[in-house]
Amino acid sequence: MANDGQIAELLKPMLKKRLFVALRKASPAEQMLPHVAEHLRYMNRLETEGFLFASGPFVQEGVQVGDGLTILQTAGRDLAPATTSAMNSFQRYAMIAARVLVAMIFMLCALNIIGQTVAEHEMAAHGVPASLIPALIMAARALQLIGSMGLILGIYPRISAVALLLFLIPATLMAHEFWLAVGTPLYPVQLINFSKNVGMAGGLIFIIATRSQPALLPRPRHAD
Repeated sequence: MANDGQIAELLKPMLKKRLFVALRKASPAEQMLPHVAEHLRYMNRLETEGFLFASGPFVQEGVQVGDGLTILQTAGRDLAPATTSAMNSFQRYAMIAARVLVAMIFMLCALNIIGQTVAEHEMAAHGVPASLIPALIMAARALQLIGSMGLILGIYPRISAVALLLFLIPATLMAHEFWLAVGTPLYPVQLINFSKNVGMAGGLIFIIATRSQPALLPRPRHAD
């Protein structure tokens, strides 16, 4: 007779997957049939991206569409409803496009297309040792390159957004102190740049708060 230790050992391989079951209630066939092809394309995409474990209708002879069951593999139960509610192509690519647009300025800075001379002067003005400035600039460029690539490709986009936000906050407070430029010609420029960065921060926070993020490229299926 198996003891608790043997049972726990036998269960280990079975507990590696987080699976969630969704029961689907069918609408009348005449309402569903025009959308079956789109639904199947969507389910195929979920399978390609690694979200879908299994799905299909309950077998009923002579019935083309009907009630069914979907088994999802997601990071958490709260993601399952977001996966089962169909994200249409427009929503999917709109989210990807939004991430790309947010990432663009970070990528331009990372590639030094937007020069870092002003950033170097700002750091020097705030007392950063001159010997450290080149290393800090390179570290900032590396962070922006990795973070922006994460946003564009959808590889850990929420973590990428957190990293970029943590970089953006001190950079904004250091480089765009508009409150110190009140009454000078620099005030409008600093206020505009500060407001621009606040808008970028808002975009990053939106990405962080959006749990279900589509990838730019399909995710490979993991062999289990």
